[in-house]
Amino acid sequence: MDLPPSINMSVPSEPNWTIKFFNTNISYCTTVINEELGHDHKFDAFNVKYCLAQPSPDNVCRIGLSNVLFFAMTICVLLKVSICAWALYYVPHTSLVTLGDALESFITKPDPVTMGLGTLNLHDSHRLQFEPRRVLDSEEVTQLIDRIQPRAWYQKDNRLLSTLPRSVWSVRSLLVLVLLGIGCYLASQLYMSNGSSFNGTFGESDSPFFVSDFVGAHGYFYTLLLANLPQLLLSYCFFSYSSLFTRMLAEKEFNSYSIAPHKPLRVSYPTGEQVSTYWLQLPYFYSIPLLIISSLLHWVASNFIFLFGTTGGYYDNWIDNSMNSWGIFGEAAVILGISPPAVLLFLIMCFIFIFLPILYGLQKLPGNMIVGACDSLVLSAACHPCVSLPPSRVTPHGEADRASEQESEEELLRRLSRGKLRWGVGFAPPELLTMTDTEEEVMHLSFNDERGYLHGPVSGDLYL
Repeated sequence: MDLPPSINMSVPSEPNWTIKFFNTNISYCTTVINEELGHDHKFDAFNVKYCLAQPSPDNVCRIGLSNVLFFAMTICVLLKVSICAWALYYVPHTSLVTLGDALESFITKPDPVTMGLGTLNLHDSHRLQFEPRRVLDSEEVTQLIDRIQPRAWYQKDNRLLSTLPRSVWSVRSLLVLVLLGIGCYLASQLYMSNGSSFNGTFGESDSPFFVSDFVGAHGYFYTLLLANLPQLLLSYCFFSYSSLFTRMLAEKEFNSYSIAPHKPLRVSYPTGEQVSTYWLQLPYFYSIPLLIISSLLHWVASNFIFLFGTTGGYYDNWIDNSMNSWGIFGEAAVILGISPPAVLLFLIMCFIFIFLPILYGLQKLPGNMIVGACDSLVLSAACHPCVSLPPSRVTPHGEADRASEQESEEELLRRLSRGKLRWGVGFAPPELLTMTDTEEEVMHLSFNDERGYLHGPVSGDLYL
């Protein structure tokens, strides 16, 4: 017999597939009564040869769009675009966007507060901000004291991890570890509730593992927030994640100025020999993989907890009438679904990606230089170059024209910042030497051009 086109025949994979209609665990009295009535035990169970199934015309997947939520999202996007446009229009031309912008600013206008602190590094900067300085009679030539004096230089094999402050690691890592711990706990509860397994569907919402009547108990809005909460937390964690790479790459760029040959600053608006790039701090080699990682995590997160709606009467008891105000299609039961395989995959990906910045930070910095590319105090202390001034103009009364001298110094510093630079040992500025009480000739650590640069710092020598 030919079957209609809309009827599909399914043959069971096992030949002993049976359907039982009679309970075998019955009492003796019931069995005797059934035999007296002529019950035939051959019909207690039937062997199934095949089954017929007709697809339901209403089993169609569709997207439920809330006009209210879509309108709110559109307003947020327009507000974000407006803020970006306002920033581009009103931010001044000379803004500090890249590391080179900050170095150019400090070189052109040296900060007198950091004069004589050429050996200042990241750890010294934190001591200055959070700890009292050493007393005046300190005899340790490697420590900072209250007056300007030379300090001994000792080269260290710095790794990228050591250039990040502990506060950065604690703030950015603590929340990530806490969230992973909470995620592992919830995954373990899901594992036990799912029959000690992570079996289930992935990427399909036909028969998911769902939380019974969560929408009816807490309402559609709170269920919607819960389903999207992982996306918000993931965005914050990824922002902290990418900031670690940003700091380490800034430190590598800063350290490269101690390696030959001299090179120009990378600024936003180049002049002279300065250069500009298409990226702020993360080149495509790093930014594209980070974006791929972020997209994958967001996609998996949207699959391990989600909302799905169903019609047809099976979940009629779970229909929340308050959903009509959000514009969801009527007579639909919205359920909070969970995918156990997606939860397991998400946790595995998180544990893999969390170690990537640690492995990347194990590499050593090649240059012999101070560390602290993301600390403005360190950058300021490294930008006190010595420039040779022309003779001061003399007025008819025999007084030096200080205005012309100051203008000449600023012009020389501006010209130096626009050329090729290298950090290392150079001559100390005259005004710095007058502030020290040492009679020995002391060299200075700073950015210098090709004429002012002498050599790299030597371990054990004293520098300002």
